[in-house]
Amino acid sequence: MNLLKSGIINISSSFIISTTLLLLMSFYPSQAQSTSGISISQSNVINLAISNITLGESPTGLISVNGKVFNNSTESVENIQVDVTLHDANNNTIRDTSRFISSAFYVFEPGSTVNFNFLMSTGDFNYYTARAYADRIQ
Repeated sequence: MNLLKSGIINISSSFIISTTLLLLMSFYPSQAQSTSGISISQSNVINLAISNITLGESPTGLISVNGKVFNNSTESVENIQVDVTLHDANNNTIRDTSRFISSAFYVFEPGSTVNFNFLMSTGDFNYYTARAYADRIQ
């Protein structure tokens, strides 16, 4: 009889832990980055305006990326990201770097702006592209 009670307790404990993990996973949305071969639904992503972007050398040998993101949408967003891609003369990607520029639970209201700066590693490149985007608050 003790074995049966012990088995029930273990099953109950596993069920409680599994249920708790599922609840936590649904409460904290995934921050997964898109990688090659993996597609993430874009329905919750809102593209934002990016301006005043500059790339310059830093004392550490990395590139300093600075700019401003403007929420030009009509919705509040969170998890603001900036993606900078360096290209060579043949349009090949040299480096692609994505950084979160907002803190957790920061709500970016329509019409708001936020400055950003971060460092990224580099190679020889001819030009760059940059985009800013965030998650729609649901």
